[in-house]
Amino acid sequence: MSSSKVVDTTLDFNNFDYHPTDQNLTLFYGCPSGVSGLDGANYFPCGLDNTANYFVNESFTGIDELFEKCHRHIRVPVLGSALINESLGLQNLLNQGFDVDYHNSQAITCLGCEASGGICGSTSSQNPFVCFRYDGENPFAYSSKYACSFLLSLLD
Repeated sequence: MSSSKVVDTTLDFNNFDYHPTDQNLTLFYGCPSGVSGLDGANYFPCGLDNTANYFVNESFTGIDELFEKCHRHIRVPVLGSALINESLGLQNLLNQGFDVDYHNSQAITCLGCEASGGICGSTSSQNPFVCFRYDGENPFAYSSKYACSFLLSLLD
């Protein structure tokens, strides 16, 4: 939560989408104290400087004031159900994580990967999914022949 480098969270939208139950939590750094509408529950400590730091959800009516007066901000997805009780504190809200929807345009080749004894997945260095097998990592082109044989065996 406290770092000299603050960046928004990112998601690989080629493979994932935020779930409708998620909401954005915005963390504001370097704010003046005494922002209207905020109480101690929305404050979090951070050693960046001697200013105040707050977190609010999208429905906070004074969010425009925070965008104007605070030096930095980041948005982080959280479970909407966790926001029901913001008095849990920032760390607890973040620890509950958030939901994602997985969409795989490579579903057929993923079946082939699994039929060949592999596990579908991805690496941070590669956007397309790969087939993780005991003999190493293979791109999906490798497993497409298994997809056909797997589908044919299902039809028999």
